[in-house]
Amino acid sequence: MADVLNPDLTYLIDSMHVINCPICGSEEYHDVFEGEVARGRIKLRCVICVNCTHLYLNPAPSLEAYARFYESDDYGKIACACKNKPYSQRSTIHDEQIFQARSKYGAMLYNQYFKDELGQGDVVFDFGAGDGAWLYGLRKETGCIVDGNELMGLHVKFIKERLGLDVFQYPIEKIEKPLLEKYNNNVKLVIASDSLEHMVDPMRCLEMARSILAGDGYLYICNWDIIDRMAEPGPGGRLFAEYVSVDHPHYFHENSYRYIVEKAGFEVVHFNVSSEIRPAPKHMEIVARKRQTIKEVVPEKNFEDILGDIASVEFKVKHYRTCSLRYHLHTIKKKVIKTMRKVTAF
Repeated sequence: MADVLNPDLTYLIDSMHVINCPICGSEEYHDVFEGEVARGRIKLRCVICVNCTHLYLNPAPSLEAYARFYESDDYGKIACACKNKPYSQRSTIHDEQIFQARSKYGAMLYNQYFKDELGQGDVVFDFGAGDGAWLYGLRKETGCIVDGNELMGLHVKFIKERLGLDVFQYPIEKIEKPLLEKYNNNVKLVIASDSLEHMVDPMRCLEMARSILAGDGYLYICNWDIIDRMAEPGPGGRLFAEYVSVDHPHYFHENSYRYIVEKAGFEVVHFNVSSEIRPAPKHMEIVARKRQTIKEVVPEKNFEDILGDIASVEFKVKHYRTCSLRYHLHTIKKKVIKTMRKVTAF
């Protein structure tokens, strides 16, 4: 039988607990979705904060369970199982050709935003470094000193072999003390690219970023906008529920993305809703400068506006699925491909 694994996620489910908004601390929320999700086949609930409009899982997994989820690569197992792909294919994530292509993102980031800011000897720290490709590209381009943290053991080992780095292999909540001891007010650029949505506490990550940044330091973050993402891929887009998964405790949109950065003590310098660094799929990106003092911020939109935006996209998606021949042909094609994968898996 093929190496398609469905890990036991009981430890993750049992750790679920009700939380306040992880961004602003508000106890008030409104339900957006509740039900079983495709990835991991577990029941989840996603809510929107009434105060700051952040979308997040509630109940949420504990820090300890979430660390185990990534360290054991149960994340990779459910991702493969959801696509009926053998887990053995995970070995290809460190293909040299893919790594070199991803390293260009680091060079693009430098050329797009930091050509006049970043140089040899400056420190760059990447929260959620992945395979280290961005750091590799930046170091090659500038001669800067690079470091980061990463939960997945597969990536940590690869970064050690490929870049010669011993990155922090713990959740950000567990590395605060050693990180501040090593880099307090000493880092020129902090990166969190496509990683904040995977964290238990993204606000704490940005607060730590501010603490390790020098007075003239910068933050770069990049994530897809959940509302734009619903409207874009495949024929007719997707429903919100089809994006909810246990590996994404958070779902950002333009309003909440700006809010989290400003609340953490940064001044937004560039906000590009259609990233040139990560164009596919479409991402938002923010370049922000560290503020010397933290100011009070208020979201530009209220939660009802965001719910209205989600409902508007979902109405169009449902209408398309009801009326479009193209969608039905696409659905048949997907079923055929899924069946063929199951047949060839044996």
